[in-house]
Amino acid sequence: MFNVVIGWSIIKFSWIWERTRVMQEKVCWQKVVWFSSHILKNSIITWMVILNWLSTKDRSLDFGITHSDACLLCEGGRETRNCLFFE
Repeated sequence: MFNVVIGWSIIKFSWIWERTRVMQEKVCWQKVVWFSSHILKNSIITWMVILNWLSTKDRSLDFGITHSDACLLCEGGRETRNCLFFE
């Protein structure tokens, strides 16, 4: 437990965490990604795939980072999350 002494009072980090975090209902896929023996790298990538936050070429094109969204794997369509993982 971490504590911070400010003046005469002690503030616990757990108290700050509980008052600043946003409580939301758990999503239905939560246990698929975050289970007891998960590998952190794999869980983060899976989480980003589900939320469509991966840096794919179609997203990079939308932000003006790249000039082409051609998929290198299928050589025909756009490089999207669905193309990379589901098609």
